[in-house]
Amino acid sequence: MTKTYLTAGVAVFAFGLAGCGGANSDSGNAAAENQATEATPAATSGTDPCTLVTVEEVRAVIGDKVTSSAASNGGCQYQTADAMASSVTIELNQTDAAGAMDIARKAAGALKGIGSAVADQGGAGADVNAALSDSGDSPKIGDEAFFGPNQQLSVRKGASYISVSPPMMRSRMAAGNPMLSSDDKKKMAIAIAEKAVTRLP
Repeated sequence: MTKTYLTAGVAVFAFGLAGCGGANSDSGNAAAENQATEATPAATSGTDPCTLVTVEEVRAVIGDKVTSSAASNGGCQYQTADAMASSVTIELNQTDAAGAMDIARKAAGALKGIGSAVADQGGAGADVNAALSDSGDSPKIGDEAFFGPNQQLSVRKGASYISVSPPMMRSRMAAGNPMLSSDDKKKMAIAIAEKAVTRLP
């Protein structure tokens, strides 16, 4: 399961929580859901996204053994033994980088609003808000970059757009605490993105 699907799952859960707040939220939820659905545009390109960062480089950044990498739907998935938790996804769009960046920003804004709307819906609402609201930082990578929900990093360099979804946590099969802080995940995403942009045309 890619981080895109995980973000979508969190968004769907948030829609359900927000729906409990009353009919006034219906139109806002519909608009936000449309934007969230568009968060990852179809991305065909001439560059194999798996050539942007090697398996060994991803392993060194996340500190987990990467068992495989595979191109899929305009991106590359770097799988670990704990694929549900510690895998990495890079998505690439070289057909409309500016448009992809704009969609990512709008989707992040919509999801952030949903997080705020469900923040008072108990522990689950607080968790959803935390996952969706930690966004907006703009690291100096490429021509423009920003963090969206779940520390997904979107970067545009020239005519290329990439997004890096870092691990949700460390492998639960390894020793030590598997939890990663927001700062940990941001540092991982930045390290991977910095390597990727040097190999963009």
